[in-house]
Amino acid sequence: MLSMNIEDSFVKVMEKYSLQFENEVKNKLIKYIDMLLNYPVNLTAIKNYEDAFENHLVDVILPLKKLDLLKNINHLVDVGSGGGIPGVVWSILYPEIKINLVESVGKKAKALEYFKSELKLKSIFVHNKRIEEFGQKNRNKFDIATCRALARTDIALEYTIPLINKEGRVLLFKGKNYEDEKPYEKRALEILNSSIQNIYDYTYSTEKEEKQRVIIVYNKKENNIKDFPRSNGVPSKKPLGEM
Repeated sequence: MLSMNIEDSFVKVMEKYSLQFENEVKNKLIKYIDMLLNYPVNLTAIKNYEDAFENHLVDVILPLKKLDLLKNINHLVDVGSGGGIPGVVWSILYPEIKINLVESVGKKAKALEYFKSELKLKSIFVHNKRIEEFGQKNRNKFDIATCRALARTDIALEYTIPLINKEGRVLLFKGKNYEDEKPYEKRALEILNSSIQNIYDYTYSTEKEEKQRVIIVYNKKENNIKDFPRSNGVPSKKPLGEM
């Protein structure tokens, strides 16, 4: 049983952003953060509940609620899922969407399976695989591909763009370093025959700082990306943005 202080902290944070949830969803979000912070394997540097609610929930919920980015979505993939953000959070909010979590580190993949079981998230599928390996076998398959805090923009695009179908979109979460990555992004988009659909800026604030965030929405022009992602390790060692 979680303490009322934790629940009060959750409500306080969500009210700040005018975010409201049904009791079942609220309880699952709180339980997820509690498990994430206390899991035997370190999955997050954040150990304070209020900071975790801001950084791990508000960050990936606020733009969705404002922009309705997951409307009419059936299949989604979260690559480099780590502790399950955003994939686990979105599965709690949108249980009708089939969400695939790709995580190469065995201990983290095991944690994702545990969260899935404890939260009874039947529409989550965990893949303990390298992103490149998964991508080569699942091209043009998903309506949405996403990742957060995984890699530089051009590298993240090579991981995600090949996964989406022609009508699909890639959603990348970025912070203040995004401006510095734009030259690399531009080159990767040329190679991947893709483009930026929209860019949305948003902010949230912790006790320590105000976070300037951006979510970039990409699409591709046609399903012709047969050579990407490249073999294991190549996207990060020889980034598209430097070709």
